[in-house]
Amino acid sequence: MSDVGMVGGEEGFQGYHPDFLVEALRRRLPPKGLALRPAEGPGRVSYVLLELEGRRAKGILHLSEVVDLPPANP
Repeated sequence: MSDVGMVGGEEGFQGYHPDFLVEALRRRLPPKGLALRPAEGPGRVSYVLLELEGRRAKGILHLSEVVDLPPANP
């Protein structure tokens, strides 16, 4: 495995608390006075395993695990 991609709190978007990102998407700019903060709750790590035959993929398996995350820095 070389890359697991985005890892973060299961209750957020791209690892961050949803309030900031939803407002940023609505306004198309970062909302003033609203801090970007990590999502809460357990983390989720998702990844794929490829079964290779030579240079071609013979099979693919998607895996996902819930993990404990360290507390976010304030």
